[in-house]
Amino acid sequence: MTSKGSYTFKKKPTEGPVTLDLQGRKLSSIPDKVLKQKNIQCLILRDNKIKKISKKISKFEYLQTLDVSNNPDLRFIPKQIGDLPKLYNLHLENCGLESLPDDLYNLQTLGSLNLKGNKLSALSSEISKLQSLRQLFIDNNQFMDLPEEICTLANLEVLGCGQNLLTRLPDKLTILNLKSLTISCCRFEEFPRQVLSLGSLERLYIGGWAGSNTYSPIPEGIAHLQNLRLLAVDHSELASLPQGIVYLQMLQELDLSMNLFTAVPPEVLSLPNLVSLFMVGNQITRLPVELGRLPGLEDVVVFDNPLEYPPEDICKEGSDAIIKFLRSEDAETVPLAGEMGASAAQDHYPTPTTEL
Repeated sequence: MTSKGSYTFKKKPTEGPVTLDLQGRKLSSIPDKVLKQKNIQCLILRDNKIKKISKKISKFEYLQTLDVSNNPDLRFIPKQIGDLPKLYNLHLENCGLESLPDDLYNLQTLGSLNLKGNKLSALSSEISKLQSLRQLFIDNNQFMDLPEEICTLANLEVLGCGQNLLTRLPDKLTILNLKSLTISCCRFEEFPRQVLSLGSLERLYIGGWAGSNTYSPIPEGIAHLQNLRLLAVDHSELASLPQGIVYLQMLQELDLSMNLFTAVPPEVLSLPNLVSLFMVGNQITRLPVELGRLPGLEDVVVFDNPLEYPPEDICKEGSDAIIKFLRSEDAETVPLAGEMGASAAQDHYPTPTTEL
């Protein structure tokens, strides 16, 4: 067995590129023994007490993944980080960073950059050099705006910029083929219209876009994002949904937690591909039996609501029991003449005409 303070390579140094996991070892720096190895492909140093990264890190010519997240006393990154010729994943989450070295933007192979939970307030225009970048996470920092050069990152698919002081997004953001965007808990005075032109979006997190627990309505233009699979609008002081929601026929996951809903919005019943519905922490007293008509529904997460129906014992058993109960109750319900159920409503919706 290996003691807590020791470490071993997953391959012998002579066998080619290796992975070295040193997370949670209370390290204050990268051990000299590690720095002497040039064939490390993946180096994990998260959850330590690292205060400095050696300049010798530039010698790791095979390094593809470097994770130094959750070392809050690190505070700065040496410029030699930009000399790593094969680096693809760089994780610098919760490192107390206030700035980044310009050399970081020399990482031509960088595909994923995680800068969450730092003290950053600006990104250099040099970010345009990171043309291989596919994922950029800058959530929970101090950004008030983003450089327009982000819009030149032709391969960018995932942008996380929530929990910042953002009041606007770059005008040319619409030229990107983003698949995932997070703008939750920002300071927008109005919903950024650029978002509604991102037709390739599959995952959108907009809860509290005007501020956490600040009224942050969903715009009708949401109807244009018909490729969405996931929509999260938690902590937004919502009591209703716009009609545009019914056009999101590909939606599989909807998070409406921590809002002011007193009932499941009727628009939810028109989402035929819905798999997961999260409505934690609202004021719902009853779940409609029609909810059980959604054929692929698997998760109904509704704790911290004053639910009276289904009964408490059913709700305690979880999603499977809730859905089974609703379907059983629905089977015993005789629809009124002319009544349109959820399944009928799914096949009856017009083409969206809301202007962007």
